[in-house]
Amino acid sequence: MGLQDMDRAGVSRGKGQQFRAEMAGAAQDSANRADALRSEMGASQANVAAAQQYDAMQRSERLASEGLLQNLRDSERQERLAQRASGMDSYDAWMRGQLGLASMQLDYTPLLRQLFSN
Repeated sequence: MGLQDMDRAGVSRGKGQQFRAEMAGAAQDSANRADALRSEMGASQANVAAAQQYDAMQRSERLASEGLLQNLRDSERQERLAQRASGMDSYDAWMRGQLGLASMQLDYTPLLRQLFSN
């Protein structure tokens, strides 16, 4: 095929043309092999990039899940603290009421006024 590209009218095929044709064929084979290797390298790089992206996505999803779980735990803790605070507030209000009742004194002023006015 390389010889056909070099055919000219009135020129016979000789060893020089054959050598040049073989060199052109070898150069083309080499270029084809280089293209094939570049394609393989590109595919390999794409596979590595996809694997890295997959790993990064897995790490991201794991962190997101851990964050959601931590938020759930925090909200449960806050709820328990709120219940304790509510109980303490109720107890405090009850104690203030008890102390208020214990410290109350009856107002005898109207009774005394009536007794002394007669």
